[in-house]
Amino acid sequence: ADKAETVMLNLTIDRDGISITLVPTPPVLGDRTLDELTQALPDYRRDAATYTPNQAAIEKLQHLDRPAELVVFFGSWCSHCAQMVPRIVRTLQEAKSTQLRGRFHGIPPNGDHDPAADAEHITALPTAIVRRDGKEVGRMIEDAWDAPETSLVDLLNAKSAP
Repeated sequence: ADKAETVMLNLTIDRDGISITLVPTPPVLGDRTLDELTQALPDYRRDAATYTPNQAAIEKLQHLDRPAELVVFFGSWCSHCAQMVPRIVRTLQEAKSTQLRGRFHGIPPNGDHDPAADAEHITALPTAIVRRDGKEVGRMIEDAWDAPETSLVDLLNAKSAP
């Protein structure tokens, strides 16, 4: 089968004896911690600082009674992800919960194969999977990203029974 290949071209502009070359940044791929993500994508760090999460939801996330895992599938090349993922970045930064572990998984552009995304049946970006005790309790997609902190609390509370 043919495999889509990402071609990254440099753009050079020459004018009045001055030459400027723009070099595209390769996509962020695979698993990243919160710190690794914000180091690799400084725009995410900057945009996270402008988001104001719901403080009641943050307080609930700070006092979780059991561990939970959040896995965010995103594309560093995806404009919708660039709008929404910084919101969950800020949520995790504000919550500082020892009970909530976040991980980010970068997917290649152009529909290139990603085994982790395929295994989780990811069909839209961004998608966040919420797990407790190794079992999926829900997903954040589409409108859930408008206020991911409240969506996350709702998912965790809906399945809070052991």
